[in-house]
Amino acid sequence: MCSSWSPSSPIRILNLVYQTYGEIEHKYGSIPKLTTEEIVAQLIQQGLAPQAARRCADLFDEVEWHNAQLPLRQWLESIRDFYHKKPFAKAVSLVPICI
Repeated sequence: MCSSWSPSSPIRILNLVYQTYGEIEHKYGSIPKLTTEEIVAQLIQQGLAPQAARRCADLFDEVEWHNAQLPLRQWLESIRDFYHKKPFAKAVSLVPICI
């Protein structure tokens, strides 16, 4: 099995979130109609670990769904950024800044 498909891999998390989003939209018409707890429950039901489901729902709350352009994209990008930290960003933060 490919290591990128481990239970907590960013790719698997993003796929499950996207799939769950589609099912929620189909069933309820709009994901903002659900509470955070309902979104967590849906994500867990789709196979996401409870801790990952909670983190994704917390990131969901940070998106302004009614005002944002492409809110799904913003949500998925924030999940990706949380679980797949860029090595370059870490390296830059370690460089001392001289004033």
